Amino acid sequence: MSSPTDPSRRAPAAWPWIAAGLLIAAFGLWATRGAVASGALTWMDSFDVAAFRRPGQILEFLAHLRAAVPPVLAVAEIANQLVAGNTDWVTVHLYRASLVLAYVMAIALTWPSLPRLGLTTALSVVFLWGSVLVHAGGPNVYDTVYPFLLLGFLVALRFGARTRTGAFAAGLCLALAELTRPFVIVLMPLFLLGALASLRPLQRGRTLAFLLPILALSGGWHAHQYLSFGQIVWSNHGGYNIHRAWPMAKLPPLLSEEGAPRLETELPGSFNSAVHAENSRRIQRAVLAHVAAHPLDSAVHALERMANVLSGEINLKGYIPDSPVMPVYLMLVKYPALWVMLAGLVVLAAGLLRPSAIPWLVGDAGNLLIVSTAATLVIFALTEAGEEARFLIAVLPMLAAVAVPRLTPDPDPVRYRPRTPKLAWAAAIVAVVGIEVFAQGSMRRSPGAAEGRGLAPPVPATLSGPLRLGVLQARGGMWRDREQAARRVAACFEGLHFVGLNGLRGRSRLDAAPDQATMLAALSGRAGLFAPTERRWWTDSFGNGFVTSLPTARWRREPLPAPRTVPRRNLVTAELAAGTATVNVLVTQIDGLLDHDVQMKLVVERFLALPTPSVLMGELNARRDEPAMARLLGLPGVESFTVDLPTPVGPRPVDWIVARGIAIGRRTTCDTGVSDHPLLAVDLVPGP
Repeated sequence: MSSPTDPSRRAPAAWPWIAAGLLIAAFGLWATRGAVASGALTWMDSFDVAAFRRPGQILEFLAHLRAAVPPVLAVAEIANQLVAGNTDWVTVHLYRASLVLAYVMAIALTWPSLPRLGLTTALSVVFLWGSVLVHAGGPNVYDTVYPFLLLGFLVALRFGARTRTGAFAAGLCLALAELTRPFVIVLMPLFLLGALASLRPLQRGRTLAFLLPILALSGGWHAHQYLSFGQIVWSNHGGYNIHRAWPMAKLPPLLSEEGAPRLETELPGSFNSAVHAENSRRIQRAVLAHVAAHPLDSAVHALERMANVLSGEINLKGYIPDSPVMPVYLMLVKYPALWVMLAGLVVLAAGLLRPSAIPWLVGDAGNLLIVSTAATLVIFALTEAGEEARFLIAVLPMLAAVAVPRLTPDPDPVRYRPRTPKLAWAAAIVAVVGIEVFAQGSMRRSPGAAEGRGLAPPVPATLSGPLRLGVLQARGGMWRDREQAARRVAACFEGLHFVGLNGLRGRSRLDAAPDQATMLAALSGRAGLFAPTERRWWTDSFGNGFVTSLPTARWRREPLPAPRTVPRRNLVTAELAAGTATVNVLVTQIDGLLDHDVQMKLVVERFLALPTPSVLMGELNARRDEPAMARLLGLPGVESFTVDLPTPVGPRPVDWIVARGIAIGRRTTCDTGVSDHPLLAVDLVPGP
């Protein structure tokens, strides 16, 4: 047993940590010299900061605020606007300071391990530099203020919990962090348990000093939200965010938000209304109902969402930074992210095996950092999608700290310098290899272009009447029972000669099930083609396709451009032998957001270049009045069929069948009961 004077228990000199902190601060001053954030009030274009002209409007704003606008940051911006006519206090100075100081605090948390100090310093340089570049695509100020406050809470807890001032600083940082991001309320029990365990033996003065700012700020705001609006979480938009992560959940009927009363300082499209809150709750219930109805598919989808978040995405709202540091950033970011997930599982397992040890497990600042960061990554993955690059920015300082699980209590964790056993190094090597395998398997890759000839059904149909075509967004991820769902879908193919399909799943590696196009073709006695748009986990995982009862002379698939999103769209062209005529059919699914315009332009060009008669079908996500679609529909000899489907922004046309050089006769729909998109079908007859 070592004594208090044992050299192995002596704290190292402080100068390496001071030097590293000064290095990061100096580098941060240079890296953030031009960084400017979007203000908290600009969230979802809800409020106009310039409309605040008198101090009394601040109280009016707080009294009516139910949207996910950070209240403390918003008040600081309003005060800055009233005093100086701008928001530089928050969007420039606080933004830059929080970016840099978060990494300084990560360095402090490595004490007293010199190896961790070196690793954290190197990661901090790369992550800080990368954060400034990536975050420029959507620089929300709360993304960087949150990790700054959370790490401030942990630093105060570890190094200052023995004093009332340190306990008060920890409580203040935690309260402000909770008022910066709505999801933190889910983590508050963990933070409170860890903090109270760190404050042991519980002295009334230190405990009250810690709890006072939490009860006054965080508790006061939640009490106001609950008593005024019935909200436990200070956000009325959560359902919309969750649906972005679970788009396969069928949207319920939503209330119209037009004409909702608003404050003088609110913008016309503000979501700060009771109607928006009700719609959000309806969407949340719909997502939960979908997860309960499809537990296995939902579990697989959850793993895929985690892989998306941990992969190190740098594309933020279409902006991809071009800098020498980005390849290094991409190479490094996934390892600490996966490390913290593995370390979190270790701490969780230790707590489950010894429940009595949970207080001191989460009372350790390193363990608390690990578990809270891992939980944050899970929350990000399951409750939001589309801005994975921004999600990582909010946890990078916590990842840079490279916390190591501590599974046994130590009487003096500040001074103790643990030795790393050989088994730990072997486990680290195995973990790195496993992480790389996971990262490579989870990465989405385009299968590229392909073509083929002579696709014929088992018994070709005889075309004695009009050519009948259909299109369906199959939503393969919703197929709880693949065979039963496939039979319900195939029942809608009755009488159709050709069906274009979107949203198909590829062959499963977990069982012998084929891809869904092949399955539907076999059930309906047709030929089928699966045209993958992405490869994942070393197999063709997702794509488009078609089934046909008529011979196909030639088919071709072509990836669609995706300069601003993950490449997971393609265009499938089939030359259909309809009697003595050849009908060219294009099947596609177009991105509904960032890459929509460029993909729509290419698809329309390919469609107009084909000889007539030709048909374009698929999930085009196009309104009738958008320029490319309006031009197409306005051309002579072009007819179309679509229906309005519910979306988070209201009913709009999503799926289309557009015919050129041939007339559309009868139009019908069929509800498969599997997808939230109906199958659209048309008769094609010779034009006048």
